[in-house]
Amino acid sequence: MMGHSIKSSYVCMFDRKSFNDGLSSSIPICLAFTLLFSSLGLFANSKGLNFIEAVFLTATIFAGPSQVFVMDNQDLSFWVLAANIFVLNFKFLLMSILAISLWHNRKRFRIPGLFFMCSSAYLVYSTRADVKDPWSYFMGIVTASYVVAVVSTMAGYLVWDTAVDYRFFLSALAHIVLPIHFVCLIVKRKTEATVLNLSLFSIIVSPFLEMLIGRQFIILAWFFIAFIVVMIEDKLCGK
Repeated sequence: MMGHSIKSSYVCMFDRKSFNDGLSSSIPICLAFTLLFSSLGLFANSKGLNFIEAVFLTATIFAGPSQVFVMDNQDLSFWVLAANIFVLNFKFLLMSILAISLWHNRKRFRIPGLFFMCSSAYLVYSTRADVKDPWSYFMGIVTASYVVAVVSTMAGYLVWDTAVDYRFFLSALAHIVLPIHFVCLIVKRKTEATVLNLSLFSIIVSPFLEMLIGRQFIILAWFFIAFIVVMIEDKLCGK
């Protein structure tokens, strides 16, 4: 009787086919996250974080750029870190607004589910309009992605301790994986000229901005610049 109740509850929460489709669609993300988050585990160890702190960052933030920012700026105050993380992750709010409009009859699960939103998951999720239950499809994608991210962080952290002779190579790998991952995401939006131009512009200008206003404000500066670009594009091209 208890088993039947649990099964009924599961069926109520998820459409099994849509959930399984999400799991299948998450395979490319999981492959990328295996390398990405293992490199973040390596990076955390090299920056002096302990195992619990490294895993805690992935489990609670689940966003590579924000995690790197925290590890690179441990000398900044909590509030400055929090403000920068909020700005870095603000895009997830916009993604969530678009996703949540399709989650009919899922009011209890909307906010908890949004915790797992990430750029890679949204990119995959937003390209499928033919699934029976978008909520279940989304949860299939992010469940697999999140588990792989946490486990890979653990593995990467431990590898740093055991592969002493290869630390130079591992350190270099940890620094290049995240940029490569997001370059790939940008390339997927190659038809959007503004995205490509602004990305290239940010690579060139960021070092000068950091010297001018300091690293603790650079994310806020780019938030302001992005806002101005969107407003200009809206005036020129319409909504």
